[in-house]
Amino acid sequence: MMRTRARLSIFSLLFLLLLGVKAEARPIALAWDANTEPNIAGYVVVYGFASRTYTTTVDVGNKTTVTLQNLPDNQPLYFAVKAYNTSNLMSSPSSEVSIPSAGSRISIDSPGNNAMVMQPFSIRGWAADSSSFAGTGVDAVHVYAYPGSMSSTAIFLGPASYGAARTDVASALGGSRFTNTGYALPVTKLKAGTYVFVVYAHSTVTGTWAAATRTIRVGAGPLLNIESPTSGSLVGQPFYVTGWAMDTRAAKGTGVNAVQLFSQPVGGGPVSLLGNATLIYRPDLAATFGSKYGGAGFVIAVTGIPAGQYVLTAKARSTVTNTWIISATTVITSGPLTSIDTPRGPTPVSAGFSISGWSIDLRSTSGPGISAVHVYAYPVTGGSAIFLGAADVNQSRPDVEAIYGAEFQNCGYQLPVTQPLSPGKYLFVAFPYSSVSNGFATPYQWTVTVQ
Repeated sequence: MMRTRARLSIFSLLFLLLLGVKAEARPIALAWDANTEPNIAGYVVVYGFASRTYTTTVDVGNKTTVTLQNLPDNQPLYFAVKAYNTSNLMSSPSSEVSIPSAGSRISIDSPGNNAMVMQPFSIRGWAADSSSFAGTGVDAVHVYAYPGSMSSTAIFLGPASYGAARTDVASALGGSRFTNTGYALPVTKLKAGTYVFVVYAHSTVTGTWAAATRTIRVGAGPLLNIESPTSGSLVGQPFYVTGWAMDTRAAKGTGVNAVQLFSQPVGGGPVSLLGNATLIYRPDLAATFGSKYGGAGFVIAVTGIPAGQYVLTAKARSTVTNTWIISATTVITSGPLTSIDTPRGPTPVSAGFSISGWSIDLRSTSGPGISAVHVYAYPVTGGSAIFLGAADVNQSRPDVEAIYGAEFQNCGYQLPVTQPLSPGKYLFVAFPYSSVSNGFATPYQWTVTVQ
């Protein structure tokens, strides 16, 4: 049996790194002990990109040194030597040596790419500069999160703790100096959503930062979001509050079975329940958070709140805890407002009745802000809308003035109904025309029974 006694060294590689050369290809100088058998004819060097998996063979003849040119420096290389004799018999491979890839290397081990995680969780991985001759070659690791994509404004999450033992990294990079290369950073205060996480490692060799990225969907257990109206919005009535709610701790389903909406005047005042939202299916939520969260959407129509500024609060009930566990708020200003005074209530009306009420646009700085009110009647049983006419506007309403200010004094309207209506139930709709926006604002509607 032939024996190969190989001692491989890397003098040229060290020389290149000491000169600071960084290239896409590198020469590697290898040397080994000669075999003592008298019939040795030569040696072959074998190497590859994984341990004991050699994809390239180079016959170097009967010599014990060779310099291999143009080897890639962007991944580790593994080398061994075989001897062959004059009968072309080949020995088994010698002991193996490895050369790490050159330069800074950083990895995000967890969470996995596109994983959905609950807070708190930790970003973990390792970082090293394999061209370092002493230590790991890295002295700092910083973590950032970009909401949605890297075109957004980055959120600095902080410096990660660095120096945890990673014997697997030391083995892969070929030296015990790369043992303490692990890093970790707990993440606790991000809003729910999809983020591109970027981890930067600072090299002590080059003084530059290398980066690794990973897309992660972040949750926080129970999640609730009001999408519209956005905070600061001016709204008419009716308006719709939409959003989504989920409790990601639930084994199945969205984890939320009810959403309620409340209002409170800005600056304090009574809290009013506006109603229960309707839970709806949202394909976008299914695509973002997973199919079981498709039904996490909600919507509720809001009518009847006086003009002014309000904090709207949505609360979600969890199927995990069977309690109202989370809330979200938005601040709105109720803008164009329309109200009907008569006819009201369940009492049917007869021919010759009149419609009266008031309408204002809170954005107006002079006058009520409403220059016209058009009224239609829609048969509840079906059929075409019936135009009842344009109401007389600019009528005095001291009661409204007392609430909203002197500029809104002449906000009343009145319309005698002369259009003949068949007996039955109708949906009356009043369309106010805003002189502020020069367009019809959100209509007001109510049900009237005609006898």
